[in-house]
Amino acid sequence: MPRWREAAERRALPAVLLAAAALLAAGCEDAAQADAREAVQARLAGASVYDTGDVHCTHGGRVYLQTVETTRFICSARLRGEGDCDWFRVDLRRSGPPRVALLRRHAGCVLPA
Repeated sequence: MPRWREAAERRALPAVLLAAAALLAAGCEDAAQADAREAVQARLAGASVYDTGDVHCTHGGRVYLQTVETTRFICSARLRGEGDCDWFRVDLRRSGPPRVALLRRHAGCVLPA
């Protein structure tokens, strides 16, 4: 392999690693986000109108690649047979169970960024 090519590959490696880390961080669920999703799933467990396996929540706050403590999430829960979602607000608390409240009915399944 020519020297110029080795040097180019070495210079490109940090950019490739940074891009891979950003993609991984964007697609992964952090612990607080998982707690919010699980709180909604637990709240809706007895409600047959929801597909509790199809609950998604907004991402926690981030500054560059570091997460910021986030205590409020918006989660969507798919309604069975309708193809639409209701939105729930989840407030995580340091002590006690999370608070889950219906925010908006038939709000769509695309959450704010």
